[in-house]
Amino acid sequence: MERELRCEDITSMTFDNDSIDIMISSDVLEHVPNIYDAFKEMARVLSVGGKSIFTVPNHSGVTKQRAFIENNKIVHIESPQYHSDPLTDRGILAFWDFGLDMEKFAPDNLKVYVANGPVGLDNRILWVAEKISSGGRGDANLTSTH
Repeated sequence: MERELRCEDITSMTFDNDSIDIMISSDVLEHVPNIYDAFKEMARVLSVGGKSIFTVPNHSGVTKQRAFIENNKIVHIESPQYHSDPLTDRGILAFWDFGLDMEKFAPDNLKVYVANGPVGLDNRILWVAEKISSGGRGDANLTSTH
């Protein structure tokens, strides 16, 4: 069986519905302006029982939005924070500081939970988003604060 690795826009993937059994990302979601769209897209492409395994920088407590996009312009709520990026010296903007409340961004058919952690010097957490059914609330209650 031939396996293929692809890099996709997590808010608009080219995979078919219910076609992915496992998806892995590391320190990506904090750079996604609309996190609700990312979780909706995970729920769309994952097969029932499929899992998205991911890490984000760990910020204790409640998630804080750092920036958003309005009229194609970045609006900063907090002072800009850039993380290292192998593609550019200037880094990549963080739109979110995620806390332990990641499940609030996911549709009903996606169970989000801590698989491991916090561990290590930076208290890293390994998260899982598991598709538990083919249904879900769709767009209901999944709107950005901005």
